[in-house]
Formats: sequence, structure tokens, C-alpha cells
Amino acid sequence: MADNAEREFGQLHDNILEIAEWGAEQLRENDTYQNRTGDLRKSTDAMSAGHAAKGVRLEMGMEYASYVANLGYSDFDKVAETVERMIDRGIDAMLRRI
Repeated sequence: MADNAEREFGQLHDNILEIAEWGAEQLRENDTYQNRTGDLRKSTDAMSAGHAAKGVRLEMGMEYASYVANLGYSDFDKVAETVERMIDRGIDAMLRRI
């Protein structure tokens, strides 16, 4: 059981980052915000925020990103919530396996 738990926890960060990268890809390809330059879409990314205990970040990297998201022009919050649910389900599934 300890070997199984060690293996599962070892893969956790990679699995979480993969889910966040999926979210970033969804935003880059399908976001409702239609920016003329494409800069906001290109700046959307998922990145490691440390080890699994610290997690990952999903962000739009332009200065005006919060303005776009707060006014509801972007699907960022919806996608971020979906990513969070997917991560939670993945962690729950992992805990059931160990």
C-alpha cells in the first residue's frame, strides 16, 4: 500500500498541471472574448506553483485580464471552476485507489 501511495502522490502534480494546461488550451481556443491583437489569448497559460501541495496556476497574463474577466467578457472564471472541479475529482479518485 505504501508503494502505491508513493506512486500516486508522485504523479499528482503532473496530473494537476495537465488539467490546468487543458483549461488554458480551452481558453486560448474557445474563449468568448474576442481581442483584436490576440495578446490575451496568447498570454493564457497554466504553470506550476511549486510541488503538489502548492498546486498550479491558470492565468491570463496581460494587465487588462482582470478587467475582461470581471466584466464577464471572458469564460475564464467558468473554465477555472471546471479545472478546479476536475482536479478535486482526480484527487478524490487517487485517494480511493490508495
